[in-house]
Amino acid sequence: MNRDKRIISSVLLLFCLLISSCQKKEKQEQYVISSLAKTKDSRFTVSPDRFYGRYNFIIDTSGLIYYYGLQSRGHGCFIYTESIPPFIKLKPDQIVKIPDNSIIAFFKCNVTNSTIKTISIASQNDTINSKGFTILLNYLNDSINNTTYQVRMTTIEENTVLSYKKQNRYYDPNFINWDSTKMVFITAPTIVYDSAMPKGE
Repeated sequence: MNRDKRIISSVLLLFCLLISSCQKKEKQEQYVISSLAKTKDSRFTVSPDRFYGRYNFIIDTSGLIYYYGLQSRGHGCFIYTESIPPFIKLKPDQIVKIPDNSIIAFFKCNVTNSTIKTISIASQNDTINSKGFTILLNYLNDSINNTTYQVRMTTIEENTVLSYKKQNRYYDPNFINWDSTKMVFITAPTIVYDSAMPKGE
């Protein structure tokens, strides 16, 4: 009887150790924008020299990854440099969700071969805990990619438009009381939104 109890105890102990090991492997890395921004040569910033890039990724509060692209005619908004972001006329249907297992494939298909690789990654939280972000960051930091990117907090416009997209609500920017002290409203240049979609979606 005692032998059976010892076997059962050993099995339970082994089971607990396996569960503990799996939980450790699944634990996501955390990145704190405000802290990393203070480190030398950091790509993380709380005071961006530009808010938007040719390719823009958003990390929502739950860690999911979204994307929208910007192109310009002439001197585009994505190279606009001010202490507050410009209004870019972003729309809900121009934002696409990217599953974690499609991020690298999406990047290779839509970004890698581009001659302009300005990439902006924006998070709704100062602390980023996202599997998708970790995958993307590791890929961007690979020396063979040679891409320029920055990690910042989301703008008011990004937060607002993403919220409307998630709720599937009708969006008209003219009906929103924007805070003009946190956004620059300009009429030019004309912005053309990218229609890139993840392959296989």
